[in-house]
Amino acid sequence: MALECEWEILENSPIIIERYRAATIAQDYCGDSVANSICDLLACAIGYGIATIAGRRKSVALVAVTELLMTLAMRDCLTLNIIMLVYPLEAIKPWQLGG
Repeated sequence: MALECEWEILENSPIIIERYRAATIAQDYCGDSVANSICDLLACAIGYGIATIAGRRKSVALVAVTELLMTLAMRDCLTLNIIMLVYPLEAIKPWQLGG
């Protein structure tokens, strides 16, 4: 939970906001709302609880399936966000925009 809190603070800092604008399709991104950050923290806590109950194998499988479904349905997921923030690939942007 401490790491998630730190990420929420970093994610809403000017350097990360500018990185999102420059490297991803979120060119109008201006940071998360307080409600969004609180819900992200709540989702983290719920996910931690599920992972504790389900165990490592089921948790990894659930994350993999969720990432795949979000990629197919929304053309966006945590993995793509990390890739685009750390090492942007020009082929991903047009695909995410539906091109």
